[in-house]
Amino acid sequence: MTETAGAPQNSSTGAGRDFLTRRKFAVAALSGVLASRLLPSAAVGAAALPTRRTLPDYRRTGDRSDSEALLRMIGSGIAHIHLPGGGGSARDGTYRIGMDAVRQGSGLPSGTRITGDGADTIVRPAAASQGCVFDVLASNAREPVRDIAFEDFAVIGWVAEDLFNEPTHLFRINGLRGAVFRNLSVSGFQGDGIYLGSGLRLGDERHNSLVEIANCRFDGLNGNNRNAISVIDCDSFTLTDCSARRVTRSGDGTGRIPQTPAERRNPRFGLGMPGALTFEPDRVGRFPVIRDVRVQGWSVEDCGGAAVALNLRENDSLDRPHSAIALTNIAATRCRIGIAGHGYSGDKALTQAVPYGIAVEGFAARDCAIPFQFDGLVDASLAGTANNCGTAMLGFAGGANRAITIRCDFRDCGKSDALNPGVALRIARSTRNLSLDSSSFSGCGSSRADQPTTLIYFTGGSHTGMSAKNLSARATVSSPSQRPRLIGVAGGGVDLSARSADVSVQSADWSLGADDFANMVARRGG
Repeated sequence: MTETAGAPQNSSTGAGRDFLTRRKFAVAALSGVLASRLLPSAAVGAAALPTRRTLPDYRRTGDRSDSEALLRMIGSGIAHIHLPGGGGSARDGTYRIGMDAVRQGSGLPSGTRITGDGADTIVRPAAASQGCVFDVLASNAREPVRDIAFEDFAVIGWVAEDLFNEPTHLFRINGLRGAVFRNLSVSGFQGDGIYLGSGLRLGDERHNSLVEIANCRFDGLNGNNRNAISVIDCDSFTLTDCSARRVTRSGDGTGRIPQTPAERRNPRFGLGMPGALTFEPDRVGRFPVIRDVRVQGWSVEDCGGAAVALNLRENDSLDRPHSAIALTNIAATRCRIGIAGHGYSGDKALTQAVPYGIAVEGFAARDCAIPFQFDGLVDASLAGTANNCGTAMLGFAGGANRAITIRCDFRDCGKSDALNPGVALRIARSTRNLSLDSSSFSGCGSSRADQPTTLIYFTGGSHTGMSAKNLSARATVSSPSQRPRLIGVAGGGVDLSARSADVSVQSADWSLGADDFANMVARRGG
């Protein structure tokens, strides 16, 4: 299929149709092992399935790990490599495998399928901080490796023993078209659990596409790692019914690189990491691709970063803009941030014509410092709940937002946020066409005398075309000496009059200062 470089992927409806059409023809074109996983078994003849061989049968005297047996099987053209439970070369029956596509001459070839016996099959890196377990590397951008599947086994890294090591990933994928990760337990990663990259060096161009991750469990063990899943480049990414816990270094806000053993042992030192599921294209070149993303069921607990981090490029700097990103049923519990989205810097989003097309449905944040944070996005929506969280933020990191829809039920939020005391939603920089329709606030605010409650707080910039229909606030916490505010404005201006009405306030003695509450117009001064 041909594409026009730089062609905007604007309409969410069009993007959805495009995604389905692309997926239909791409899956139909797959052969061998990947087709056997994505299509009903009746659709694939027995002749299409590779003969299964077990790794222990290929060991030889003098092997230092199971890596040598794996490489023999690959060199013999064996496509289906099975790892029987308890059959590893280590004394405890675990497998010890380390791959390095550069040093060993190649990574996993096209058509490889690696399977195990569920929890009984445990694979560990051959050596701590030395390469990865499974490595895929395309020779160039035009010739990806094709159709590889990993199913039904556990991989455990060395983070508990050998501490944090950012570039050490358990699965390292650079240039793979057609991938299945299914029924895996991935834990103890020192860097990432699964890394979908664009090459081994910054500026390399490789592309991943048609990646499926389903029913996988990620456990960082001690939160002293990078991300459970990093997506640097992928066209058509699907994640279904997966979870992560105890992942991602929180850091201390200084940005210092951990170097000594003591620094690498402490997840609260220095540079923090992005989050459990992170989309972060490289910041060089026009070639990175993040589009046709479908996440359906992603539950994260105890994360030092974001449950989902969308650290995207500015769309006008790409040949193929980021587009069609759908996140459904995302649950974030005790995460620093529930969902983080970053795009354009400054005020570029106010005039930029290429939207991102981000849709979040069924979102639930609980006990998160920041339930969600959007900066520099165009065309993004979020629907869900924030329970016992700090302050949600729009534009706080410096990027204006346009065409943003928030339909959120804020419950018991903004009580203990040190930066934004008593604030449930802070809107900074500037916004254009922001909708808060049908959002609600219950039990939010602060009861401290020095922390007045302001549920929606605008700080600086200008905010035009805003809608707040059917907004409701009830049972809100406030100091006995401070009258609560539904909306507060510090500098700039907010125009709510054009499209807003039907605000239901179910709490006594609200104050908007000198602003006209009846017409829902909050302007400079607040």
